Formats: sequence, C-alpha cells, structure tokens
Amino acid sequence: MKFTIRKGVFETNSSSVHALVINKGSGWEIPITSTAEKIKVYTGDFGWESETYQASEDKLSYILTGIVIMDDREFGTILKETFPEYDFPQLNKIKNGSYVQIDDVEAMIDHGAPDFSLFKEHPAILRAFVMDSDNFIVTGNDNGAMPYETDDEGNITSFPNAEYVIEKGN
Repeated sequence: MKFTIRKGVFETNSSSVHALVINKGSGWEIPITSTAEKIKVYTGDFGWESETYQASEDKLSYILTGIVIMDDREFGTILKETFPEYDFPQLNKIKNGSYVQIDDVEAMIDHGAPDFSLFKEHPAILRAFVMDSDNFIVTGNDNGAMPYETDDEGNITSFPNAEYVIEKGN
C-alpha cells in the first residue's frame, strides 16, 4: 500500500511542486560508512527547477534546507545522529536559539519545506531515503513542467513503485 503525505494540495497558481519518493524494497538498515573526513553538506536553493535529485548529498541538502528554513532544531539533531559520517556546518550556526544563515550559502525551498514528520518519527526511513539512489526528489512547477501526474482527485499516479510519497505543493 502506498502512503502519500501531503502538505497542502495541488493548486494552479504557477508555483513549485516537489515530491520525495521512497520506493518499495528500500533497505531500512543501511550501514554507516566510516570516512577519514566527514563529508560537508550545505543548504541549497530548491524552487521551480525541473530536476530529479538522486545523489545522497543532494537529498541531504534539500532536507537540511528544510530544517534551516523551518528552524526545526529537533529534526536537526535527528539528522546529525542519523548521518554521523556527514558534517552539517549550518546546524552549528545558532543565534538567539535559531539557525543563522551562512554567508553566501542559499537556503530556500520555494513556499516552504514539505512535511518531514515521517523522517522525524522513523530515522531508518530517512537514512534509506537518502542513501538508496532508487529513492529521489523530483522538482518542477505547475506552470507546464509538472514533475508528476495526478488523477482527478489530486492523487499522485506517476510513482507505481513508491512506498511513500512526501508531496510539497505550492
């Protein structure tokens, strides 16, 4: 059974739409690899672009960006604990109890971040989503470059192998 987690619904006001797709059969127990140096991950700018992100660092950048713009310190802690082989400099920049923008580093998801509650409640799913390249983020906009198809009720129909789809409408 496929689960869709929706924040808002599809509207046609020419805005960005994103979907985080976790496919069936993703390994929930992905081991932590030891590296000599932690891989640094920074926030990014995710808006109207028509793109598919499959690389671990790209998916982490998207999630980190959501954490920073929502100022979700709890999820920031979960992210650091779930990915000890990565370094998230942005999560160390705190002023007056809130995350602070790093100079010259973008931190934007058009119209806000999706609902990350699945990842907060199930860090193993978060790790599988990020580390398995069969899972991905697809971005686009409802001004002609929709990244996925929906039926008349607004249900996403483009990902038949998906176990979970986290949708961010406009």
